[in-house]
Amino acid sequence: MNNANTNDFIEGATYLDVKHDNRRRLAAQPAHYMVLEIPQSDSESIKLNLYKTKVYSQDANVIIASNGSTKTPEQGQHYWGVVQGDIEHSLAAISISDYEISGIVQMGAT
Repeated sequence: MNNANTNDFIEGATYLDVKHDNRRRLAAQPAHYMVLEIPQSDSESIKLNLYKTKVYSQDANVIIASNGSTKTPEQGQHYWGVVQGDIEHSLAAISISDYEISGIVQMGAT
């Protein structure tokens, strides 16, 4: 799925539309390693080799600026990895929660 507004300033961006049930399943059943296939607009796809990582400490808290209260952030599942076939010149970071999958993939030498 491409977003015309964002494509005005992010050249070559690809957007996913993942069904809610699939996001929840991925968030609830984390794998230590997975291959995530991302379809591209030219009917090809890229495959990401992803490894689970932790980005929060167990006692992480967020301070709410408006009232100073603290909240425990949703941990979600976080992965890092590379694109299959471009191991030396790629990097991927993907986060999965019940509500969204977000991330960034860099391919090719810069």
